[in-house]
Amino acid sequence: IIQKIPAHASITGHLKDVTPKIKVFFKLDKHEVLLPFLPFKELSFTGFYINQYNLNKDISDENSAIFLQKISGINKYSHLASDSLTITNMLKPFLLGNVTLEGDVKALNELIPKKEFELHKGRFKIKGIYNNDLQFNLQKLLDIKGTFEFKNVSAWVPSFQYWVQDFNCKVAYS
Repeated sequence: IIQKIPAHASITGHLKDVTPKIKVFFKLDKHEVLLPFLPFKELSFTGFYINQYNLNKDISDENSAIFLQKISGINKYSHLASDSLTITNMLKPFLLGNVTLEGDVKALNELIPKKEFELHKGRFKIKGIYNNDLQFNLQKLLDIKGTFEFKNVSAWVPSFQYWVQDFNCKVAYS
């Protein structure tokens, strides 16, 4: 995150020799954010962090969570939207939430090994549920359970020395 985030923290419990329960509320409004898979120039959401996600377990990084709502983001080639996302386990972050990602297919080139194929034109829309870790790549993109739609896509496939032109498809993936 490039800019400061306004936040309000709530700390409850004993502060001496015990880790207190912490809840931090925050709001991001059109901030620049560099995610591992896509940089966003205008990312917005509201949310909070809590260091005890499961009340039946001790306070720890593994039992921490971040809850995000009303997410929207824009980058050079695409738009991201989600009603809610939950990230649990701050040591090995795990993401669960509904996701809509749409835009120019060039945005997907960052996730595809260049030797496989390269997308040159067209539009895509991916809408579904993501339930996996945050090490996002092409394989993890396929972990989204929902619909993948591609319109008027042109791609270069180096291994076959072949152009695919004006490809259209819609696939339901579960």
